[in-house]
Amino acid sequence: MTSPIFETRSTPTSWEDGLVVGSGRVGVVVHEERGRHVLSIAHERFFVPLHPRPAAPDLRPVLADIRRAVTAGHPRRAGELLTGRTRACGYPDGLVWTDPLGICASLVVTPRRGTGTLRREIDLTHGEVTVHWQDDDGGHCSLRVITPRDQESVCVAVESEHELTLPLEMSLGGSRDTVLDTGGGDGSAAVQVTVVGGRCGRLTATTNQVTAVVTARVPAPWHPDGASLTSRLVVPAGGRSTFRIDVQTVAGVDAAAPGPEHPDTVSWADVRARQASTHGRLVETSVLDLDGGDVEGTTEHLWAAARRGDPPGRPTTRGTGTCRTEPWPD
Repeated sequence: MTSPIFETRSTPTSWEDGLVVGSGRVGVVVHEERGRHVLSIAHERFFVPLHPRPAAPDLRPVLADIRRAVTAGHPRRAGELLTGRTRACGYPDGLVWTDPLGICASLVVTPRRGTGTLRREIDLTHGEVTVHWQDDDGGHCSLRVITPRDQESVCVAVESEHELTLPLEMSLGGSRDTVLDTGGGDGSAAVQVTVVGGRCGRLTATTNQVTAVVTARVPAPWHPDGASLTSRLVVPAGGRSTFRIDVQTVAGVDAAAPGPEHPDTVSWADVRARQASTHGRLVETSVLDLDGGDVEGTTEHLWAAARRGDPPGRPTTRGTGTCRTEPWPD
């Protein structure tokens, strides 16, 4: 299967326009804020306890009536009985039964960016997202992110035509102006953060339910700065620099024990090869083949044709080439 690559030249205005990559255990939203690349990291077990946890309602007084209503084919009546009883037990209207998945840490990468167009890609077969830009000298730069399947790690690579030094900052939500605004309640008070610098940068995010330890390893040391850690990444001219971020969780408020030591650098070829044989096999199995030819043009053009009722040939989700997306037309 030829790797399908989806490309966009649209300008991301918030985290909702970010690129998503995940291993099944750890996920990352790669988005942009004020010209900086932000990697917001989540773990499948790190939920922020924001909502009330009332005891289960006592349904015994109405349980027989609910059963009779359901058996008689009166679901509305059964719902009214259930709602009335839960209210009588003190349950508020609009109770949210689940807690939100929280951010364990955010890594902010500050590039030297010129005036060129930002280009972003998703490679489905390798589970890789890439951001391309030009530095202020016109050189080509790329940021690549992979979360290896079934692992609790984030692999990052930066490539540059010219020698490049990138400031790095790791904190819970990124810089003040890169914090994700989800439209929900502010959960920052429910998470306590501690940071430790040195050879490895370690951020511990603790709630009263779970603790996440995020460890970033780059060649340069990490320096504490309040609730943040700062470091730098040097990329050689015409080369690539790589590093990894590991995420561990443990129930309760005790910090997770440090995991096994990993090399500072990552073999990107090895990571991609493993992804192709694991993640890629899953993607290929999930392909829906509509028995058509390759599709030309952008995704937006195809949607526009569909809205007009024009059949755009016989598109297929299995094929070669690149699907490029542009900003939505007004």
